[in-house]
Amino acid sequence: MATHKATKAVKAMSDPANPPARWRYGDAWERFPMRAGEVWRASSMGTVAVHNLFDAPLPGFMRTADTLFIDPPWTLGNLNSFYTKAGRADYQADYEVFARRLFACIAEIAPQVCYLEIGAQYATQAKIHLHDAGYGCVECWPVTYYRKHPCWLLRGGHTAHTGRDFTGMDEERCIEVIAREEAYDVLGDLCMGRGLVGWYAYRAGRPFVGTELNPRRLACLLDRVAKADGVVERISAAPRKNVRATRVRTIESNTPVLQPGVFDDQSGILAALDGCVP
Repeated sequence: MATHKATKAVKAMSDPANPPARWRYGDAWERFPMRAGEVWRASSMGTVAVHNLFDAPLPGFMRTADTLFIDPPWTLGNLNSFYTKAGRADYQADYEVFARRLFACIAEIAPQVCYLEIGAQYATQAKIHLHDAGYGCVECWPVTYYRKHPCWLLRGGHTAHTGRDFTGMDEERCIEVIAREEAYDVLGDLCMGRGLVGWYAYRAGRPFVGTELNPRRLACLLDRVAKADGVVERISAAPRKNVRATRVRTIESNTPVLQPGVFDDQSGILAALDGCVP
C-alpha cells in the first residue's frame, strides 16, 4: 500500500526580472514580461500562459488540444531543479505525486493522442499511466535528447500510429515531424519550457496551446515568434492578488504504485515495455 501526501506549497516565487544570471534564458522576458495567470497569444495561432500544474483549474484554452506532446521532468531531482530555476521553493517530495497530477491534467484535456518523452527511470510507469488514461494503443520508440541522451518517446492513442518511424530521431526532430504531419486540430504542451512544440506548430502554420511554470523560459517562445515577424500580444491580465488558484492536494491512496525500473541497456527497456512498437 502506498500513501502519498502533497508537499505543502510555499508562496516563494521570485521576481522574474531579477533571477540569477545563469537562469535568465537571455533577455526575452524583458521584451515579453509574462506573469503567472496572464494569457498571451502568438500570431492568432498560439495561446500560452505561465501556470503551475498544481494550481487548478487548468487554463480553459488547454482543453482545445486534441493532441499533446509533453516532455515532463523525468525524475524528482529534475522536477525540483525546474522549481529552483523558476525561483520557487514549493518543492515536491514524491515524483509519483507530480506524475499523478500530470496525468489528471491529461485526462481533463482528453486528447485523442498523447506523446510523452521520458527517461528510462520512468518509462515503464509512464506506459502504465497512458493505458490507465484510456489509451488502448501505447507505442514507443528509442530516441535521443539533445542528440546524445537516450530516452523514450511514448504515444498513447485509440488507434495505431501510421506515420513515420521515430526510432533514433532526436527530440527536436520528433517534435518537428509531429507538428507538421500528425492529424490534429490543436497541438498542446503542459510543460512547454522554451517552446519547441509551439515553435514547430507555428512554423507549420497550425494552432497550438501550452503552459509553463517558468515565465522566463516561456517568454523565449514569444520572442522567437516575434523575431519571425509574428504578432505577439497579451490578451488577459493576471488575476488580482486576493484571488488565488486552488492548490491541488494529493489525498491518501490505496492504489499500489509500481516502482519504475532502472535499466542499463535498450534491451532491458524493451522487455519492460512489452507490447510497444520498437
